[in-house]
Amino acid sequence: MRFKYFVLLVAPLILSSGSADTTTILSVRDQVVDTFSHRSLRIHTKPTEDRAWWSRAPKLLLSIDDMKQLAKEGNSVDDIFKKLDLDKIATKDDKLDDVIDKLKRTMGNNPNIKQFIRYLDEVKAEPPVQTIVSSLDKKYGDEAVAKMLFNARESYRGENKVLAEKMLEAQYVKWYTEKKSTNAVIDLLGIEHKTWYENPFVKIWWEFVQLRAKYISKGILPVQPVEI
Repeated sequence: MRFKYFVLLVAPLILSSGSADTTTILSVRDQVVDTFSHRSLRIHTKPTEDRAWWSRAPKLLLSIDDMKQLAKEGNSVDDIFKKLDLDKIATKDDKLDDVIDKLKRTMGNNPNIKQFIRYLDEVKAEPPVQTIVSSLDKKYGDEAVAKMLFNARESYRGENKVLAEKMLEAQYVKWYTEKKSTNAVIDLLGIEHKTWYENPFVKIWWEFVQLRAKYISKGILPVQPVEI
């Protein structure tokens, strides 16, 4: 599965619940290397505990023709997500590692996930990167998120790299709209002068400096990333 689709599947669950595990968020690059892989079902500690709904094959709710018609009507991605009952994959109390785990387990037996991806293709949907980055920053802090996105961008290839790059650029735009100075970003990233030349995250600072200079020269206060 392409990283873009994974982000679009997970985003509604993350943004609606606002709950996640810091360790998992910082290692999300490793979690989604192969979203079609299945882990063994967890051992239930309580004899009365039911197996989750995703352990059974859900019913196909919408046909391909239905999806095409809904796309023509301009239905939102969130609406389709709910129409396909994908919002039931996880609850608001689940942490992000639980969400990822449940999503992986449903890949092979939930036909509605494939239909959702078809809908994304029909409407050419893109991840709401600015919203996702702002949400992650609020919960985990700008430093952790920026470094995670930087590492993801440096590790990915192809369109996955492009998406990680867009999310990192959204981080820079957010800093600019918050009127962060270049010195403030140095402090935020915990960069010390004595390790300046050995610290790979100096590149984050330098890229922000370039974006900031470009926007200042144009006299704009952006709300969306622009091409540099």
